[in-house]
Amino acid sequence: MELIITYTVFSLVFTTGKDLQGPQDAGLNALTFMYGESEKEVMSITFVLFTKEDQEAMQMNDSELTDYAKTTFFGTSKPAETYTERNIMGKTSKGELLSVKIPVASDLEIHFITTERGEKYCIGFKSVKEMPQELRTSLVNEILNSLKLAEN
Repeated sequence: MELIITYTVFSLVFTTGKDLQGPQDAGLNALTFMYGESEKEVMSITFVLFTKEDQEAMQMNDSELTDYAKTTFFGTSKPAETYTERNIMGKTSKGELLSVKIPVASDLEIHFITTERGEKYCIGFKSVKEMPQELRTSLVNEILNSLKLAEN
């Protein structure tokens, strides 16, 4: 029987068959989960929440909020090297793909979504370069395909 674990992060819920550690506080309105079976299979999954109040106070558009999250929580100000499209919560998301070197050589995939409640999230998947692509893709797909709003 396959193990399915449900995780809650802010107002979102997702499921995966992988055992994640966390969430751990990653700063103001940011939580990070960690996956790692070995040093060559390490991934962080970070959710950065922008509440309606945050959005009003910051006065930034979605692109500026994404850039803010990239710099503050993912350690890069680089533009996307390429893009990917994924279906997240019934909407198409154009995600950014890029390579980063700090603190170790890693691949980064970032998506920005707006929920029907008006909250905005920047979701980043940062994996070490040695992580097998099949494992990385499988984990990202499991999380994003199962992502939904938590019931109140």
